[in-house]
Amino acid sequence: MTEHREMYHEIQTLLGHLAAALALPSEQVAALLESGDLTLSLETDADGRPYIAAEYGEGDDRRTARVYRDAALRARTDTDANA
Repeated sequence: MTEHREMYHEIQTLLGHLAAALALPSEQVAALLESGDLTLSLETDADGRPYIAAEYGEGDDRRTARVYRDAALRARTDTDANA
């Protein structure tokens, strides 16, 4: 596999993990990234494990997630807590 294909595969995998963590279709995640409405940042948790933090939206529509190397976690929102 060429370096270009490997990078494409890794990006595709990341999009899939983001989609799962944010409970959105991959196409919508890609559109949010392209429009600049989905923010990604590299973070480290309290145990020192690196993850990608993803967030978009505001107020009750705000969604956040953490994507670790081996897991994708959706953060609870105020709406989730009231459900």
